[in-house]
Amino acid sequence: MSEKEVAFSGPVQVYLQGERSLSLHRAPTARSVSYYLGAPASDIRLRDFRRLPLQAVRGGLLASSFERFASLFNGPARVEIVNLPHGAEIQLHDPDLTDEAGQILWLGVLDHGWVPAPDAEWEILRPLGGERTAFAALVSG
Repeated sequence: MSEKEVAFSGPVQVYLQGERSLSLHRAPTARSVSYYLGAPASDIRLRDFRRLPLQAVRGGLLASSFERFASLFNGPARVEIVNLPHGAEIQLHDPDLTDEAGQILWLGVLDHGWVPAPDAEWEILRPLGGERTAFAALVSG
């Protein structure tokens, strides 16, 4: 297997589940914000280049109001999912006007190790310790 394996590239509908789903990996830059899914132990990194989520993080919504943040984070995106030797990197970009999402990119943290979604086309699960597991899955829409 090569160092970088693109598992998926295309339009999706993003769905973030759970208040403790994201932790900042780095402070936001002018172009993007970087998160860990769950915690650094997951080794699942998200780089979000989308305008609205970036503005929400800069405005403090991730820390102050998860529901308001999630309403801006959840939405259409053009995504590239890269499998890495010990995890994954997911890049989220604003979609093109002509993009139609055929997949749902479902992100979150499970507290008891169970993903309640049938027919996942791609998924990654990483233990965070205790009963918590970070997950990302691509399911049919």
